[in-house]
Amino acid sequence: MSRFGVILLSICLLDLTMTALGIHFGYLKEASPILNYFLERWGLLGLILSKIFFVATPLLILEIAPGFDSIAQRRIGAYYKFVIYSYVLILEGVFFFQMTTILFL
Repeated sequence: MSRFGVILLSICLLDLTMTALGIHFGYLKEASPILNYFLERWGLLGLILSKIFFVATPLLILEIAPGFDSIAQRRIGAYYKFVIYSYVLILEGVFFFQMTTILFL
């Protein structure tokens, strides 16, 4: 697996862990309507399995595709960087919002 793939997988697993713990202890709700469907239908296990599926499938495609074309390698590298930076910014924003809400309410 590429370095970017490992970083993205690590970030997604961290997000999965934080979300599962937050939902389990009752201080978070799943914001995604699709993932919330799995949570309501099959509980926390359904949420965990669906998050793993929705991360593993594109990650597998992104790891296999560069072997076919050198142009695809550069584009996928740029895509990885964009997704990783976006994910980190969103996680930081959500975390900051939740912390300020908890501290000031």
